[in-house]
Amino acid sequence: MYRHVPAGLLILGLAACEGAVGGGGGGDGVTPQFADSSADVMTSKMVDGGVSGALAELNVLSNSSRKRAAMLEASEDYQEVFLTIGSTRYQLKATQFQPGSENGGLYLDAVGNTATFLTGSGDYSGVVQFTNGSGAVIALGILGAETPEANLPDATLTYDGLFQFVGAPTQTAAAGANGFAEITVDFVSGGVTGDFREGLTPDGFGVLTGQVAGNGIEGDLVVSNADLSGTLNVDGTFFGPAAEELGGTLTGDVTAGGSNVAVMGQFKTECIALGC
Repeated sequence: MYRHVPAGLLILGLAACEGAVGGGGGGDGVTPQFADSSADVMTSKMVDGGVSGALAELNVLSNSSRKRAAMLEASEDYQEVFLTIGSTRYQLKATQFQPGSENGGLYLDAVGNTATFLTGSGDYSGVVQFTNGSGAVIALGILGAETPEANLPDATLTYDGLFQFVGAPTQTAAAGANGFAEITVDFVSGGVTGDFREGLTPDGFGVLTGQVAGNGIEGDLVVSNADLSGTLNVDGTFFGPAAEELGGTLTGDVTAGGSNVAVMGQFKTECIALGC
């Protein structure tokens, strides 16, 4: 049995090179953008240098996914955005159906590439998604004002928030899940643990183990329940001047209904421990 993700949870879709301002591959076009003070929230950084992080890219045709470095910039009135994925830069304009604002919007270019971002007032990061005109490649992730590595605290902090992932559609359905994520980071030892669960299921949905890497985390999310199983790659970035937020990408494969399905997803959490 396949698990379904409601369409409303996906902000939109990503990639392909048509409509791009630049070209190329890899991550050479992305320069990390850091939060130097509490004023460097996502809404202000987008119009002053941009926000950075990573997107999980899903290729529907090849049933594969991977992490891509990304950066988002906006005009002062939020009616135009530039989204860089790897070394390719896309220029998109706000639509009349959903004009751009500091907290989010729907953007489109002449060849049908679309992008959205969504962030809360005062948040250092937000959810970004982009899709190419054919819909064959989709990406989803978290971009924001990154924490300088030198500013990571010497403490153990807990982060609480949401996750979602969706798989390449098969002949039956798309595999996916969404729910709550709780992640504990020991900045002294470098250890990372976490629980991902759907709804209020007490026995959880997936278990995260990993380590601090640079100004973020990396690890494995082992998923095992009645419908889905597999191990996903978890790559996260700390956002804010003092690691107030943690968000990132989920990539890899799961087994669903007897089929191997590539998935892409994101998680966005905020520090809930004393000392944040």
